Amino acid sequence: MGDSGIQGRGDQFSQLERYARHHLIDWWDQDRLSQSRVLIAGAGALGNEVAKNLVLVGVGHIDIVDFDEIEESNLARTVFFDESDIGKWKAEVLAQRCRELNPHIEINGINGDVELDLGSWAYKNYDVVLSTVDSIDARLAINSRCMQAGVPWINGGMGAVAGEVALFTSDSACFQCTMSPDMWKRRNQRFSCGGLRSLLPEKKVATTATVSSLVGSIMSQEALSLLHGPPKRKRGLTGGTRLFFQVSPYTLSVAELVRDPNCTAHDIVLDHPSPISRETTLGELLDRQDAYVELNIDILGHLACDTCGRSDSILTPAKRFDTLILKCPNCGSERRADIFNIIDRSMAEMLSVPLGRLSLPRSHLISVRCGTERKFFVTDDHYSTGDLFVR
Repeated sequence: MGDSGIQGRGDQFSQLERYARHHLIDWWDQDRLSQSRVLIAGAGALGNEVAKNLVLVGVGHIDIVDFDEIEESNLARTVFFDESDIGKWKAEVLAQRCRELNPHIEINGINGDVELDLGSWAYKNYDVVLSTVDSIDARLAINSRCMQAGVPWINGGMGAVAGEVALFTSDSACFQCTMSPDMWKRRNQRFSCGGLRSLLPEKKVATTATVSSLVGSIMSQEALSLLHGPPKRKRGLTGGTRLFFQVSPYTLSVAELVRDPNCTAHDIVLDHPSPISRETTLGELLDRQDAYVELNIDILGHLACDTCGRSDSILTPAKRFDTLILKCPNCGSERRADIFNIIDRSMAEMLSVPLGRLSLPRSHLISVRCGTERKFFVTDDHYSTGDLFVR
């Protein structure tokens, strides 16, 4: 018992020593940081930089989500990866190296997708989300999830000699508000008209470790400001503003973004949606004749071949598949894909299907509309870092 007390005092003293320089900052709150929860979406060059910074300052709980494996091209831009890591999961390796850097915090690597494995209410667990992804579609998914959960998020982007950082909150302009026609065109090139992933390779962005460290540092500073207080009173960027810089020649500017009044990402969600079992059938949700279920994700229902008559029931989010699935395994013809995100009583074959059959993300929000009335539900298997997709 005495040894335990000595050990506890030793750990406390060690923590005070570790963060001694932080305590010299008049507005710094180390206890608040130690209780904070942060999600880093993306474990590449930017993700490495952001994770390093937040781990060093002592953010208490960090989850890192990424579905990619480490490639040799990552090694010139990532501080935590080396040649022995090639072929391993980025999120898993990054989390392990961060634990070695600061063993006093909790950090988890999630081998998964920010949209397909984490539902909107999983994002509710975090004080702030940092997007270090390089995909427009992933940013749109993060934006939608954070808007629904009411969680502020910070977006980072970079090029060879430039970078940008933007802060989005539930009451500000959001990322989708800022989408230009060219951005939508580039996003849509990645998907077929039905929502399946195209086979076109995603365009790589030219950048260096120096630019990623600059963007990562600004993102980390913005996160620290958010974690120390409400977004409206924070230092640095305010909600709906974007910082842009160049290093050749040196320029820096901050712009206020314009909110689109017709933006569909600004969805209003109740603070406490009703939990619902995955065993609940879609028909049980449709308690009125004119009601319909909004799944908030595109589902690939069936694949039908008009040539040989083969029909397959898929019932899985469409983005998990690319257009190769349209090729009929029997005759090689192109099959018709039935993709939907709304269910009503006219879809009789779907009424007996339980929610769990649809492979929805963990803690996923769905809603039921009937006239002007709308009810929100969340699948009751709330996200846990001990779940199956955590490595």
